[in-house]
Amino acid sequence: MKKLNIHIYPSQFKFESRILKITESLINHNIIDEVVILALPGDSLPEWEIIDEKRKVWRPAFFNFGLQKGIILKLLFLTQYILKASYFVLRHPVKVVNSHSVNDLPLSYWLSFLSGSKLIYDPHELETEKKGLKRLAQKIYRVVERIFIHKTHHVFVVSDNIKLWYLKRYALSDEKVSVVKNIPKAFEAPPASNKFSVLLGLDSNAIKFIYQGGLFSGRGIPILLEAFSGVDPNKHLIIMGYGELENEVRDFSKKFQNIHYVPAVPPNEVLSYSCSADVGIALIENICLSYYYCMPNKLYEYYLAGIPSIVSNFPDMAQFIEEAKCGWTVDVKACEFKDLINRISKEDIDGVKSLITQHNNKLSWANEENKLITPYLSI
Repeated sequence: MKKLNIHIYPSQFKFESRILKITESLINHNIIDEVVILALPGDSLPEWEIIDEKRKVWRPAFFNFGLQKGIILKLLFLTQYILKASYFVLRHPVKVVNSHSVNDLPLSYWLSFLSGSKLIYDPHELETEKKGLKRLAQKIYRVVERIFIHKTHHVFVVSDNIKLWYLKRYALSDEKVSVVKNIPKAFEAPPASNKFSVLLGLDSNAIKFIYQGGLFSGRGIPILLEAFSGVDPNKHLIIMGYGELENEVRDFSKKFQNIHYVPAVPPNEVLSYSCSADVGIALIENICLSYYYCMPNKLYEYYLAGIPSIVSNFPDMAQFIEEAKCGWTVDVKACEFKDLINRISKEDIDGVKSLITQHNNKLSWANEENKLITPYLSI
């Protein structure tokens, strides 16, 4: 009989690298035989989407009430969603249900109860302390998480300090919580090129600092723009991505010759741009505890691409930079960041790149995979 693994994901699942890596590892180690990712429906998205022969995405809906406004329609959507999911798990040999958010933790528990399977909680950030939560929502989330986290077989988190937070907040045993960092799968970084020099017409001596990712509040974008508007003109800021701050970035790029906006590119092209820069930036602002304890995926990607990083002087990011000797930490202030940019020389960057080349084999998804698999062996 096939061993089925259900993953509950409260979004449309257009691309989610962590779930894809986890499910591939579980299949490759014969922990489970088949994966169904239960996602939300969306316009032009199919109800069933095949990832590969053993993994698929299911976006169940009788009628897509979820895309409509109004509490009644949303309740109708939620009701039919739960009913379809419940009917599905009763008819299939489910071994494990994975919850990836506090939002779906109650549903995940219900499905694991119906199917007699184990429940795994794998939040991608500090769920109850994340950006934008209103006070009432936060209180509800805390109650929900406190109730259901003790009903799980195991909890996976993405950073050491988030683990410590969970252990203290919910009095969990150390054995119940594992840190599995969201390190990309191994890849061969393309050789550094002059892609940006050609694209932007930069001088060959220009030092290129790159930010790649969402252009949203809390990501340090205003701080980057303010700092680079007053640094050595040979230090260039390249911002790649899209989001609510795109117009602000474009405005600065028109006023300052060393600030550039490059539109987002397809995921399979991002790495070639990373390798064409000299330094990557992951400057997160301390606007919530989840951000303070975060480990941005970009930090790992910059490292594996062979370029140094500048990161916020927060516990987990600073520890990574110190242990890997792969860059610089800075207080999240425009004046501090500006001073650091002005101090960094081409020789400094080349020195860090050399250290990364010598040690980057220590960072791999294979190491994280070992920590992922062990708790499943007792299921």
